[in-house]
Amino acid sequence: MKTQQIVSLGIGLLVAGLLAIVFTSARGRNVSKVGDSTSRNRVMPGFPVNQITTVTIKNAKGTLSIEKKGDSWAVAERAGYPANYQKLGEFLRTVYDLAVVQKIEVGPSKFNRVGLLDPTDKTAGEGQSATVITFKTNNGAETGSLWVGKEYKKEERSQFGTFDATAGRYVRLGDSEAVFLVSEELRDATIEPKEWISKDFFKVSKVKTVTRTVSDPAKSWTLTRESDTADFTLVDAKPEEVIDSAKVSAMKSAFSSPSFEDVLTGEKVAKPEEVTIKVETFDGFRYETKFGPKNDLGEYDMTVTVTAEFPASRKAPEGESEEGKKKADEEFAKNLQDLKKQLAAESKLAGHVYHVRGFVVDSLNKDRADLMKSEENKSASSGAAPGLDSALPGLDGN
Repeated sequence: MKTQQIVSLGIGLLVAGLLAIVFTSARGRNVSKVGDSTSRNRVMPGFPVNQITTVTIKNAKGTLSIEKKGDSWAVAERAGYPANYQKLGEFLRTVYDLAVVQKIEVGPSKFNRVGLLDPTDKTAGEGQSATVITFKTNNGAETGSLWVGKEYKKEERSQFGTFDATAGRYVRLGDSEAVFLVSEELRDATIEPKEWISKDFFKVSKVKTVTRTVSDPAKSWTLTRESDTADFTLVDAKPEEVIDSAKVSAMKSAFSSPSFEDVLTGEKVAKPEEVTIKVETFDGFRYETKFGPKNDLGEYDMTVTVTAEFPASRKAPEGESEEGKKKADEEFAKNLQDLKKQLAAESKLAGHVYHVRGFVVDSLNKDRADLMKSEENKSASSGAAPGLDSALPGLDGN
């Protein structure tokens, strides 16, 4: 057989093998036929990403709306609480850039196979209906809807064997029956409000004083310190009370990086009042937080109110040079501007009830007795061995 004939035969076998893979893949996805690749086409050409003012996400379980209010975005299902603008912006950009990987030739009778049935269809089975994302512009006009269906699974191989990995989604436009495969997973298309609200919270630094107040005064306490590097002392300590530095050292970083899971809304949401914890900082901030009882999952509901008083000017030390004064004044002005900006942002947290995990509160929510050294530790720190506080018989020092 001549070399040219061998090459031609090899090419023919390669083409046949590729066609077999394509048709096998199509049958595995339960669709009628895989069309030609149209990877250069966008799913929503002309999508006015910069003019969108309302995003509504709907599935068989419910609806979520994110609306632009003035210059900010809000989540309707959380009573207008601020939305996560960064996440929303990235989501809109993903929709804008959403490109067709393949056109899937599947008719409406088989939409259930790719999860693209109408979410209002009560006859749809689990996973057969779509998540519908509707967009409106600043004039209130609907600019189209994206229907998001099932994940497209692709077989992957590893040293542990084969497994199905998500490689994209089936989608279609609301005004069309054309179905496309896209490479984006679109996992952010969820109706969970807590996934869309802004998680910006307060952040405390340079703790000066921590006060815990409960209905029983014997369980309340105040810790304070003279500088940002000093240890805490107990205010109004009784003679027998000796605080354990190991137990209170964590309070130096009280609320240094708190976070919350969700914001609670509605008329039936009770304001937590069981425990009050106040924190004052050397920068002039005052944080008042109130907590309800810990639930079965070890979590709390809480409120936070932030106020502050800042010095209007810097007191220059005696003998400071003109150059040094100028530099120090500039640093003071910049720091004051940052503090005021922080206060403006954190003041907006007032009036809301937040659901937080236990680690946010547990290190602070301790009874007064829990801060003290045990009798055993008191004896150890005093340097005297238990029971040896008097001379032993026969050892009178002679």
